[in-house]
Amino acid sequence: CPANWAEGKEGMKADPKGSLEYFSKHN
Repeated sequence: CPANWAEGKEGMKADPKGSLEYFSKHN
């Protein structure tokens, strides 16, 4: 979803590892 992608991009800026874990769980 575009909305989830937007949240992911913000997460990457703040915490790259956190966003990787986020995408791993949601993919």
